[in-house]
Amino acid sequence: TNDTSRSRFGYIQRECKEMLDTLGITTITSYGEAEAGCASLNCLNLVDGCVTVDGDVFLYGAKKVYRNLSTDPNNFVCQEFVVDKIESSLNLSRDKMIVMAIIFGCDYLPEGLISMNRECIVKLLASWPNGKAVKVLEEWIETEITDVAPPSRPAHCSICKHPGSLRSHSKSGCNYCN
Repeated sequence: TNDTSRSRFGYIQRECKEMLDTLGITTITSYGEAEAGCASLNCLNLVDGCVTVDGDVFLYGAKKVYRNLSTDPNNFVCQEFVVDKIESSLNLSRDKMIVMAIIFGCDYLPEGLISMNRECIVKLLASWPNGKAVKVLEEWIETEITDVAPPSRPAHCSICKHPGSLRSHSKSGCNYCN
């Protein structure tokens, strides 16, 4: 149940805090959403990194994130994610990650904007310049479909339905059915 997973999470959180305190590492405990605060501290180089499982921390500007921290002495696990490596290996700047979160969904927009293939979005974002993705998305959203006129259909003969008007067909004949 939810209560069980919540109490398990609290237990793991207390274990991690105790371990970090024992190692002399200062911790700050939040009693709610803390990603923005943690990311700000990390971005300002006031802390070495953020311990969280929520990827939104990168959207807020975190530089280094430690995930899946385990206190099990037989199976210690700690994954380190560095934003510079993510950006260079995936060509995803922070603003592109923000756009992906908006499109696919995030804490503040759970449904996302559109349902689209992830590969298509990544390819699309790769074509946008770093640092401009949010602006491009804003312009894309602001563009109304009515601003784009459909291509005009060429005249078709009302008798044979081929391209060309009835008048031109009467005068010169139809190139398709003579």
